[in-house]
Formats: sequence, structure tokens, C-alpha cells
Amino acid sequence: MSELELLGARAVFAARLRELIAGSGLPLDRIAAKANARRRSRATWSMDAKRLSDWQRGTHLPRTDEPLLAVIAVLRDQWIEHADGYGFYTPYLLSADEWRRRLRIARAAPPIGVSQPGAQRPAAGAGTGLHAPVVQGLADLWVAIGSVSTPGALTYEVIPHDDGTQEIRPTAAGIEEPGSGCVLEPQDYWHTPWSDLRVLPQLDVKVVNNTGFSVFVDQAVLHVASSVKDRSPVLAIALQSCWEMGFKIDNFGWGPVLNAQLAFDLTPEDTDEPTLRYRRELTSGAIDLRREFQAGGLDVSGFKRALEMEYDGDAEEEYRKSLLLTALGPFRTGIGHCKGILEYDGYGIDGAVHRRRTLINVPVAVGRYPVGAPVPPSETYDAELDAERHNYDVFVPVSQGVKASEFDRFLIRLGCARSSRHEFTVTIRHSHGAFTSPPIRLRLFQPRTVSSWNGGI
Repeated sequence: MSELELLGARAVFAARLRELIAGSGLPLDRIAAKANARRRSRATWSMDAKRLSDWQRGTHLPRTDEPLLAVIAVLRDQWIEHADGYGFYTPYLLSADEWRRRLRIARAAPPIGVSQPGAQRPAAGAGTGLHAPVVQGLADLWVAIGSVSTPGALTYEVIPHDDGTQEIRPTAAGIEEPGSGCVLEPQDYWHTPWSDLRVLPQLDVKVVNNTGFSVFVDQAVLHVASSVKDRSPVLAIALQSCWEMGFKIDNFGWGPVLNAQLAFDLTPEDTDEPTLRYRRELTSGAIDLRREFQAGGLDVSGFKRALEMEYDGDAEEEYRKSLLLTALGPFRTGIGHCKGILEYDGYGIDGAVHRRRTLINVPVAVGRYPVGAPVPPSETYDAELDAERHNYDVFVPVSQGVKASEFDRFLIRLGCARSSRHEFTVTIRHSHGAFTSPPIRLRLFQPRTVSSWNGGI
């Protein structure tokens, strides 16, 4: 399910604008003044702090594109000027074309708080339960709360700790914690490496009733001790970008990559011990390796001439092939192996910038890119967490009946508008009392964009 479907087009427009304004560090009146300075001489529009406030709350939308694009231009210049918002970033947030598209979709949507006719609740998910009860009640009536995985590359796992706390975290490639020994390698994707972005973490609640009376579960309450924005960079390399002597690193995280350095070697054969002959200071995610291919013995200009050569008949085709092989030199397979170490600064959960280090292994093309089934859950309920808030409750209406000597299982799907980390407990209330879980720590990952990806990091 897309972000527009989950939040609504106007809410997405407002949320993105709030994020861009917050990242600029400028007050609303200053942004308005700078936008007015960009106004054409005969333009009739005028910006002020109240109008900007209405836009970022979603109560009103720009009537025309021009004042919005003036504001975006001001914010873009501010982001580019400050490293906190620049470096490796998600370029769609600063794209004028994306803002035109976002505004067009938002205009066609109902105001915030008005539902679409015929709108339906998201369909219930399915998956394999992770059996690790964290809530134990009476001997004859107990509740287990775990996590559940949904098919797709983006999944969540439960990590139990000695103090009884359970940690729920994403397990997809590229989202590992720094220092976990992960290797950055190409993945087969076009817009995002994760096949199903509708996957959200879910609490798997199981109720066993061995009493002689029926129990009715009527509510679940998440007592949230903290919700903090996750500004960690999340890097990935698309297999489709590893061609024409280069590749591109994408950043799907909500924080920039700063002061990036790549130490690497480029060899015709794969090797387990690269010598790290080359070093680069990276200012974008696009990595051009033509210079290193040339240093390794490949005739770059000769290869390009042979590749573009027109031929007629088998003899000329064979001649062209011989020129290509000659130009390739030691890279006769048409592949160069880029291996090394990527170091960069990125925000941590504590809000500070930390140095990160990951191995990189990228094959680059010279030419063009050629046990019994678990009990199914009876129902799924949704709980929306805040990205930045402390000491709040999320009430989840639940309607489950468990007859005497029977078993029930239901899911609580957790969502948030952006990547974030949460600490909370869960209280399951029923007709005869309540159970409360030990603390749960959750790292929830939500990609910044799933389409219109027009740049690298």
C-alpha cells in the first residue's frame, strides 16, 4: 500500500512540506520573504507566514504552482548550502517536478479529515508467527505477544533480551545496524530493493482460554514511552545501475550521508584481498570508474569507438569484435570487480553523527546492461505510532471472543509515517482483567520514496 493510500494525498503533501521546512532551519516569515523576492514583476501572489503554515498543516493548498515553486527554490538553496540537509540525500524531496505532481494529486483529494467515498480498511496481512510469549497471565488464561513476518524482502524479527525486553527490527539487506558486518552489494530492483512495501511490523497476540468461562477481549493499549525519528542512512545499489563503467548508490534512509570516502580496487578477476589502490571523496551516489578502468588496461576511447562502429556483414562484425577485445585489454569478460571499504558519517538514534564503515563488492559491466502450518490470525488491527513524541497511549479497539477451552490469534499491525524507533509496552484488556507486556523496542523502517527516483544519494 502506497504512502498516498495510507495517509491521503493532502496529508502527504503537508508532511513533505513540513519536513522540507524543518530541514531548512528557516522560520516561516523568513521563507516567505525570500519567496516574495523571487516573484516576477507582474505576479499577483504574495507569501506570508500564515499561508505557509496553512500549507504545511494541509488545511489549504497553493492555488497555482508558481508560489509553491518559489518556496521550494528557497528551501532547496538552503538545503544545498547546509551539509545537514545535503550530502547524500533523497533528491525527490527537492525536485520541482515532484512538487508539481504532488500538488496536482493533492488538489484532487478531499480535505484532511474527510474520507474518500467507498474507502476500505487495509486488508489483513498473513505470515509465520515467531513463538516467544512475552506476556504470561493466569495458569488457565494467558496471552503471548510476539512479532509476525509477512512474505517479501522487507521483514521484521524479534530479538529477546535477558531483561525480558523484546526488540523488533527490520531484517532486509541494507538496513542492518552499522558494524554488523554487512556487505553492500548490488540488488535487483528498479525503485526500491524491498519487494513489498506494505509490510509493517505486527504484534502477534495469542490467547489461550483454559477456564470454564468465555473471555471477551475488547481493547489493546500501547503505552509508548518514546518515539524518536530514525535518521539513519539506508544504502543500496541497484544491479541495473552497474553498467557503462560505473554504478550508483541510493540512499533510502531519512538522514543524509556526509563526508563519504570510498577506498577500493578495480580488477578483472574477483579477489578476496583487494589492495585498495584507489580513493575517492564522494559528493553524490554516482560512481564513475572510467579512470580506474583506463588505469587497469582498458582503452576507454577505443572501446567506445568500436562499440559505436557500424558494420555490414559477418566480416565487418568479426572485425568490430576484435577491436572490442583489443580495447578491453585484461577486462576480456566485460566485467570489472570493484571491492573496497565505504566510510561515511550518518546520524544515529542519539541524534549525534557517527562514522560508519561498510564493505562494498560491486561487479561493474564495461558495456551496457545486458513444520505444520501456524494457526491463521482471525483479525488484524492497526496502530499508528508517532515519529517524534513521548509518553503517549495508542488505543486499539479490539473485538475478539475466546470460548472456553479454545484458542484465538489476532495481529496488531504497527505503522508510522516515517522511519522511527519506539519503546513501548502493550496492555491487553479483556472482560476479566488485563495483561501488560514487558518493554518492547521497535525499529520501524519506512522508505522515503518508492517512485520517481531521479538521483543517487
